[in-house]
Order: sequence, then structure tokens, then C-alpha cells
Amino acid sequence: MENKVLKTEENYNQALKRFEVIFHAPSGTKKGDEHFHINAPGPIEAIKFRM
Repeated sequence: MENKVLKTEENYNQALKRFEVIFHAPSGTKKGDEHFHINAPGPIEAIKFRM
């Protein structure tokens, strides 16, 4: 995966379209494999983050 800076509105709109494809993909499919589960932080990590 290549990270890019969104410099134009066109780049931004393309990124939004890609996010829609990824986030609405069914689990167990090739597109769905791009989902990454993000665990909630523990209480100590949450407090550190807010500080």
C-alpha cells in the first residue's frame, strides 16, 4: 500500500470513493480482506492519549 498526500480536491474525492468501496465490502471477500479491526484502547492508554 502506498501512502499519498491528498493535494487536490480531485485526489480527495478519489480517496472518498475508495473508502466507500473498502468499508462497504462484505467480509470474506477480496475487498473485505482490506478491513482492519481496531481494538478499543485500555483505560490507561485512553488517558495517556487524552493527555
